[in-house]
Amino acid sequence: MTEFLVFDVSGRYATFKTPETTRSALTFPFPPRTAIIGLIGAILGLPRNSYWDLANPFRNSVIAVEVLQPSHKLGMTVNFTQTKFPTRIGEMMIPIPSDPETQRGMNTQQRLDLLVEPRFRFYVGLNDDDMMDELENALRNHLFTYPPYLGHANMLAEVEFISRSQYKPLDSGEHSVSSIVSLSVDRRMRMTGDFVLVHGVPMSMKTTPVELYGDYVHPFGSADLVDSVAYQIKDQERPIVVKTKKHGVVALVEATPDTFVVPLPVGPLGGS
Repeated sequence: MTEFLVFDVSGRYATFKTPETTRSALTFPFPPRTAIIGLIGAILGLPRNSYWDLANPFRNSVIAVEVLQPSHKLGMTVNFTQTKFPTRIGEMMIPIPSDPETQRGMNTQQRLDLLVEPRFRFYVGLNDDDMMDELENALRNHLFTYPPYLGHANMLAEVEFISRSQYKPLDSGEHSVSSIVSLSVDRRMRMTGDFVLVHGVPMSMKTTPVELYGDYVHPFGSADLVDSVAYQIKDQERPIVVKTKKHGVVALVEATPDTFVVPLPVGPLGGS
């Protein structure tokens, strides 16, 4: 038996940008696995993107996500001002502010897609007992190194610890699940219920360490696994029912009541 830390994350607004959009920032209806790991890394104070290092046990964390409250979307036009220099735009580097007199950077206007009053439940199993204890203490007592947020730093998240629960991978069979379902966990899997498919969801990242002042940082990252996901429409009657012949696709979380979830794939370098 292994364990999940179960906790709810909510906020007034959220946005999780889809990678294929540029000027108009569309959002996923739920946080991708990469965003969840980034949020946990902020809570624990881990250096940005360091958790994607191949030697870091955090990379292979077992994570499932459930959408508790369906949220409607709101489109908003916002102005962004560049504040970091030098600035990278594609292959071009801009070493100085665009307006040297005021020290202001470039202004960019974007259409932003927002989720209104979202609420999610995360099931997180870390491959390190000490880190599990540290995260549980942080969640129970709201001891966050950096404030967790939902896609943008001004969209702060409310975090509510639910439980530390045991879970066990199940054998093949037919199960009604509460979480979103990644299609790559079993290519022969069959599903029924009220759901929509969301494509291009990042699951893990690869980074290139850069030496800075005698230390190594991970400033840039790119997805090394994207997947299609079945997302349950909560206000519909039929839940997602998964029929699989593969062991371990569905996990039983021993809570009150018992919950069935599908852990997301961890990436091509760590298995699934």
